Amino acid sequence: MQRLIVPLAIATIAGHAAAQAFQSEVVIIRGNNVGTLTDPAEVAIMSQVRINNTGSWLLRCNVNTLFSNNQNALIRDGELEDIVGTPAPGIAGSDYNTFSSIGLNNNGDRTLFASLTELPSSQNRAYWFNDEPFIQYGDISSSPLLTSGTPYIGLFNSHEINDNDQIFIVSTVNDVNIPTSVDRTLTRWDRTAPGAYSETIITFESAEIGSTGRFVADIETNSNQLDANNNGDVIYVARVDGDTASNRFLMINNDPILQQTDPLPATPGRNVRLLTGAVSINDAGDWAARLLIDGDTADDLMIVKNGTQIIAREGDDAPGTGGFQFTGFGSGPVHIGNNGAVLYAGIWNAPSQNTGVFVNDDLVLRQGDIFEVSSIIYEVTTIRSVTDGYYLSDNGEWAAVRVVLSDGFNTNLDAIVRINIDLPTTCPPDLNGDGVVDADDFFLFLQLFAAGDPRADFNNDGVIDADDFFAFLAAFAAGC
Repeated sequence: MQRLIVPLAIATIAGHAAAQAFQSEVVIIRGNNVGTLTDPAEVAIMSQVRINNTGSWLLRCNVNTLFSNNQNALIRDGELEDIVGTPAPGIAGSDYNTFSSIGLNNNGDRTLFASLTELPSSQNRAYWFNDEPFIQYGDISSSPLLTSGTPYIGLFNSHEINDNDQIFIVSTVNDVNIPTSVDRTLTRWDRTAPGAYSETIITFESAEIGSTGRFVADIETNSNQLDANNNGDVIYVARVDGDTASNRFLMINNDPILQQTDPLPATPGRNVRLLTGAVSINDAGDWAARLLIDGDTADDLMIVKNGTQIIAREGDDAPGTGGFQFTGFGSGPVHIGNNGAVLYAGIWNAPSQNTGVFVNDDLVLRQGDIFEVSSIIYEVTTIRSVTDGYYLSDNGEWAAVRVVLSDGFNTNLDAIVRINIDLPTTCPPDLNGDGVVDADDFFLFLQLFAAGDPRADFNNDGVIDADDFFAFLAAFAAGC
């Protein structure tokens, strides 16, 4: 199945009775020059993308220049912003060596985790807020929760920045009073003034989880397993001591909200089996996660919201795919926007072109989609359903997805697709979205039905026929 998606033009897809409208465009492709004619920098491999509420995007990738290939670089909205080999701001005598992780908030501020040249391994990595370094290997913690003089000896890619200039980072310290040789922390850094930052440790290895009598043994370091909102809340997965069947907690701040072996309200009679998937939290405190439950392995993998609502489940019909069923959700992130939108990757049991990106129950991008860019036709051959493969803005209105395109000659073209999402109405027969179910909706359906428009596939079976007509009539008569 192929869908022609013209950049910056409204496209509609089958899958939801009140069809979701969205704008999709390829914003950058491997081989694009983000330098100048005399000093070119051609985009190569892409590694991580972020997007904010304005649709502005930040990409961590490699570029090829006149002097070197595969240099780490940062590109913002199509413009080269930073590249390795240039002086590292605020750290005298050192250049950027490699770029490892990025963040972007809705004010346009960025975070960067990078390694440094000309320094020993005990000092050669740091985090920046824009051009301000605020934590570096070897820095001494000021937290009263740790022994005086405890150094930071490790920093991870797993971090988030919010609009209040708070940065949450999974780190490693070496506290002489904690028995293990390396000790994990989750630390929040608050920018209190230009160049000034305060340190707050949210949790650390050996801290008790609530009043459970279980103690933190580790904090998951995959970037999919950490998220923060603009209220300063942070969601993460902590591993604890004791029985391995129940040794992971889903945490918000210091509060355990779900433990392995807990009953899952969304699936009565079945319990959480594994909490190692992706997590996300929005400003209302709603959360979403990918997790496994016990029981039948044919339907034990799912995307849930607040533990009470199933967004997508293994074995269920994958919307917009013509009757195929979900078989998995990849290893990428799950994001929940402030409008309730949940973004995730889905894989279904078609023999080919069987991976896509969904928002709630709408398929917004899939293998086989066709884009026209500068009169060249490209087909989406791969969707990066992996860590850092896609991202949703906080407001839930923008998504950025890493894909691979083919133009028929070049078959391995990394690219970013940006999607402007307009969530569907919650009232299916209100086709025109004016809040009223009336004759205007009826006649609009007739027009869509006669034209064979995908929005007329009201029962989501991949075929537009009399069954859709009668399904619409029933919904129309029922109203909302």
